[in-house]
Amino acid sequence: LHSFPTRRSSDLNVTLDEEYECVVNYCEIQTMRFEQRIKVCMEPLPEKIKSKFVPKFSIQALVENAYSHGMKNVEQNGLIRINFHENEEYFEVNVEDNGSSLTDEKLNELQKRISTESVSKDKETGILNLSTRLKLKYQNRAKLFLQRSPLGGLSAKIHIYYEKQTERE
Repeated sequence: LHSFPTRRSSDLNVTLDEEYECVVNYCEIQTMRFEQRIKVCMEPLPEKIKSKFVPKFSIQALVENAYSHGMKNVEQNGLIRINFHENEEYFEVNVEDNGSSLTDEKLNELQKRISTESVSKDKETGILNLSTRLKLKYQNRAKLFLQRSPLGGLSAKIHIYYEKQTERE
């Protein structure tokens, strides 16, 4: 395991690189538990976005959701994929799974709940909590998108829009 701490009580925001390392550690622990059932494919973090700030445990919340909900009924060949994308407007983190427990009704309900303009007081799931934290920190400069993954389960994408041109350099 990497020797990176998983918690720093003084920081509410961390660099994407720090969050990435926490997720790597979390996935290594989960792989020890579920290596016969679940595989994690985590692409390297692009150098250009390593120093961008994100709320602490934001990516980890999506990965925990994939394990807890997406992989809940998976007995074999489970897959969680984590990848990154960046362009001139935003950077994106995508966590998706091939779980089969997500119904269209549940997906529609989650999409509706995260799309409301108000900040949710409901802490039912990590995804709703993350949506609230993104709204509080970034207002309209960040979005959480939930959709059906091409893998069959959930795809949860965080877009964080760049504030200024100088931040993209």
